[in-house]
Amino acid sequence: ESPAPAARLVHHAEQAGDGNTVLQWAPLAADQAASLGAHREAAAHYATALHHADLLPDARRVDLFEQRSYECYLTGQVPEGIAAREAALALWRAAGNRLKEGDTLRWLSRLAWANGQKADAEARATEAVEILETLPPGRELAMAYSNRSQLHMLAGDGAPALRWGRKAIDLATALGDSEILGHALNNVGT
Repeated sequence: ESPAPAARLVHHAEQAGDGNTVLQWAPLAADQAASLGAHREAAAHYATALHHADLLPDARRVDLFEQRSYECYLTGQVPEGIAAREAALALWRAAGNRLKEGDTLRWLSRLAWANGQKADAEARATEAVEILETLPPGRELAMAYSNRSQLHMLAGDGAPALRWGRKAIDLATALGDSEILGHALNNVGT
């Protein structure tokens, strides 16, 4: 019912070196912390879980890396977010999942920009679009287009910002995805 018991169980399991119990309770403690707006605490719980991630199958590990990356992004722990997302990218590539690889590259683009790495952000954005355009169009591609638009908008490059933004708007509209549509409209409007 309350986040305190899960967090306490994680703490004691970690101190006892009980990786299985940490993995049972840390994601729950992280979810509870995030739901309360305690995103730094959530990121810390995911980090604790990842200390024992070798006990998990790749599909579960990649989920923990992605969740940690997101919580780090929300709390300005961008280098840690990049490291977690890079680990997820390696797992998606090993699994041959091109859709997740492309979407993860898009995330890495956003994180690189937040970390002041403009050239890396642009390279990751380009690679994401190149991969995702080889697959059936979906929300991942729409967001990758909007990400390219945003990068150009932030750099003051109006024409490419509009071109990528319109592609994102068209695909988001076709998909009925209002979240991505709003993101793209903000880029184009700005």
